[in-house]
Amino acid sequence: MESSLFIHWESRLPGRMGVSRQEIRAVRKCCQEGTDWGCVGNRVCWSEAGLIRLLADLESKTAVLPADRVEKHAGGPAVKEGNAIGGLSLENNASFPLIVTRTPLNPRLIFAANDQRVYRVRVHDSAKYVVGMEIVCRHLQDDVCEIAGRAPRWRGRW
Repeated sequence: MESSLFIHWESRLPGRMGVSRQEIRAVRKCCQEGTDWGCVGNRVCWSEAGLIRLLADLESKTAVLPADRVEKHAGGPAVKEGNAIGGLSLENNASFPLIVTRTPLNPRLIFAANDQRVYRVRVHDSAKYVVGMEIVCRHLQDDVCEIAGRAPRWRGRW
């Protein structure tokens, strides 16, 4: 087994992906040791192919938001005919609240949702966002938004 093949440490993946280590460990049981993942020293590391398989398996699970967070933002801005996506007004780049559901490996992207759909949100540094964090976004394209206003100064804290 070649150690240069396994470059992604499993201990660092939960922070990047926004999932627990137990979920990653459960997926690891379904993956093949030696091609998808392997032990390098005393660390469990993933290969590129294994990471793709891991991401595909984790994305197949749906992101579920806590009910109290969804109800809090259910009111939202008024919907205008022909100029709304996901029940939110897009008039004059109106900003709307979302809740972070996942932070993928891409350092400039997070996934956030309201009670109707999941959006890809462009950010400066995804390491500063945690799952469950409330953010305010501005709509750009069909399912792409960007942060409206300032980014958090520290991980999970404004």
